[in-house]
Amino acid sequence: MLGTIAVLCSGLEAAGRGADLYDKAISFQPDYAYAWNNRGVVLRDLKRPDEALTCYDKAISFQPDYAYAWNNRGVVLRDLKRLDEAMASVDKAIALKPDYPDAYDNRGGVLQDLKRLDEAMASVDKAIALNAQFRGSLEQSWSRAARSQATGRSDGQCRQGHRT
Repeated sequence: MLGTIAVLCSGLEAAGRGADLYDKAISFQPDYAYAWNNRGVVLRDLKRPDEALTCYDKAISFQPDYAYAWNNRGVVLRDLKRLDEAMASVDKAIALKPDYPDAYDNRGGVLQDLKRLDEAMASVDKAIALNAQFRGSLEQSWSRAARSQATGRSDGQCRQGHRT
């Protein structure tokens, strides 16, 4: 129940309260991987990437096959400009859940940052193939990314962390 309430809070301006509720859920069940993952999403939203990374690592330590935590780990590592580690994390998410479009999208973002644009576009195309609803938002993101690359400015676009 606290996990559900925390998800609701984390979507509001009360993200800090959401983190507090995840803390409470974790205090009741310290090995609750979903709460650790979702706490990480809230902390990333609060611009606390190092703490978010710690949460994702905790979630993975309790549930090593947790694709969403691996993907979110990749997102925050990209935020931290630790691109090789980010790539390894999103690749792990894809290995665990090959039909996970968010992971392919995030992989595309990391590849873009690594200037491997053909691979990046192939990864984004895979995300769209898995979920056609991605088409509009991803095309808009990639259009912005192409413009920013042409001007030498990074737009920092990255899919939001995935809550469970």
